[in-house]
Amino acid sequence: MGFTINKKKRYVVSAVLAAGIFVAGGSLAIATGIGSSTGTTVTVCADNTTGAIHYLASGTCDAGETSLVLGKEGPRGPRGQQGLTGPAGPTGDSGATGAPGATGATGATGATGATGARGPRGATGATGAAGPRGARGPAGAAGADGADGADGADGADGADGADGADGADGADGADGADGADGAPGSNATIACDDNGTAGTVTSITLDGTGAIVAVVCTPN
Repeated sequence: MGFTINKKKRYVVSAVLAAGIFVAGGSLAIATGIGSSTGTTVTVCADNTTGAIHYLASGTCDAGETSLVLGKEGPRGPRGQQGLTGPAGPTGDSGATGAPGATGATGATGATGATGARGPRGATGATGAAGPRGARGPAGAAGADGADGADGADGADGADGADGADGADGADGADGADGADGAPGSNATIACDDNGTAGTVTSITLDGTGAIVAVVCTPN
C-alpha cells in the first residue's frame, strides 16, 4: 500500500493494521492487531519527498519527515437516518363460528293484576203477605245485625290493554352450508361472424359483477 506526503498536505493513512511493527533490513513490516478493540496505536515517520516510512520507537521524526499515528480511532460519525417502515403483514384467516350461547334464565313472575270492579247489586226480593196484627209487646233489645247477603254475579271483563313494545332482535345464526353445484350447461351453437358461420361457444369471460365481457366461438 502506498501513499504520498508533501510539505503542503498531510494525509492520514486508513488501513486495517495489526498488533505489532517489525523493522528488518531497512523495510517496515506491519502485523495484525493495530486498530483492534485494544486501542493500540503506533507512530511512524514519513519522508516528505519519497513517501518512505519507518517505525518511530521514541523521540521525534527527523527534519523533512512527517509524524503519523496509525491505529488511532477517529471521531464518531453522525447517526444514520432511520430505516423505512416495513410492509404490513398479510391479513390473518377468519376465525371459526362460535358455538351458540346458553339459554337465558327464566324471567321473573309478573306482578298480580288489579282487583276487578264490584258487580251490580242484586234485585230486591218480593214482599211476603201481611200476617195478623198481634198485641203490642214491650220494646225488645236491639237485634244483632243480619247476615250479609250473597255476592252478586261478576261484572263483564274489561277491554284488553295495549300491547307492550317488541323485544330486541336475537343474534344472527351461523351461515348455512353452500348449496350443491348446478349441472354443467351444454355448448351452444351460435353465429361466429357477420357471415352467419355456425360455431360452438368454447369459453365465456365474466367481470366482477357477473356480466359477460368476452365470448370465444369456434366455427363448426
